[in-house]
Amino acid sequence: MSHINYSSEYILNSKLFKDIKAIHDADVLGGGSVLTVFLNEQGINLATDALNVTAADAAHLKGGEFEKLGEELSEKRDVLIDPAFKQHRILVQYLKGVKRGKVHELGQWGVTVDGEDRISYPSDFPGVKKCVEDFINKHNSLPVGTSPLEVYLGEHPEVDLVATLANVALAETHHDAFVQANKDKEAQFELRDNKFEPVYQHILGIGQHLMNTYPDTPHKLGRWGFNVDNAKAKEVQRVITVKQSAMKTIYNAVQGSKLVNKGNVPVNIYPGKTTDGTPFTLGAGETFTIKFRFGTFTVKNDSLTDSTDLSAITYHN
Repeated sequence: MSHINYSSEYILNSKLFKDIKAIHDADVLGGGSVLTVFLNEQGINLATDALNVTAADAAHLKGGEFEKLGEELSEKRDVLIDPAFKQHRILVQYLKGVKRGKVHELGQWGVTVDGEDRISYPSDFPGVKKCVEDFINKHNSLPVGTSPLEVYLGEHPEVDLVATLANVALAETHHDAFVQANKDKEAQFELRDNKFEPVYQHILGIGQHLMNTYPDTPHKLGRWGFNVDNAKAKEVQRVITVKQSAMKTIYNAVQGSKLVNKGNVPVNIYPGKTTDGTPFTLGAGETFTIKFRFGTFTVKNDSLTDSTDLSAITYHN
């Protein structure tokens, strides 16, 4: 049977509510709305919902500003740290050659050596910052004329370790500001979702009421802004296995259905196709109701030893 396709994007759902309210208000003024009885029976006040949507819109806009600021700060950070890290790897490789046969002595320079002589570099900013600073500080701590780097530095006057340390310090300032901007973004998006969630539940109810009102002509729902799919989609109960230390994205989850963690380890649930933002942690044996922004969701299993099974209901054509 036909069903309504709901978007996981906030701005489209905000528009859907506004379309519903605009049509309802116009119909009321025109003599009567098919939604009136349902709204009264369910205690739904669209004027109150509109206030929540206004607040959610403001939080969405503010969150977007913090998101843009974070992107700008991360770019400024990377412009400084990337050449410093590139220079660091060149210096480490040079020193590795100098210390051939005793590469593990590089550990005294803050360098991680795996196995016999494999250098392991960090991938996160705090780790990169620390290894660059530790390496330079080790060089600076040695008496003049005793550092094994001095020959290389003498042959490469373009390498300015004082400037590198200054750039790393400035990169840290940008990184700290980026981290705060990201926290502020998440706080605003969480506020947005909290304000919009009850409104979204009302939208789902209104959509179902209209489907019941027009069972043979469901495309009439387009008048209120709903996107109706004619495909004969069935609701299918699925068991989804997420292996240890793995992620999996689930599409077309049925709104209002239950997601059950049937395994023995907790998993993190993220809205959408990525693991960005703050997840909902679903403990072993616990249930999560599919709601706004979780029509598509990503599961991350952080367990190093155990896989887990999830029971979910999705649409299947």
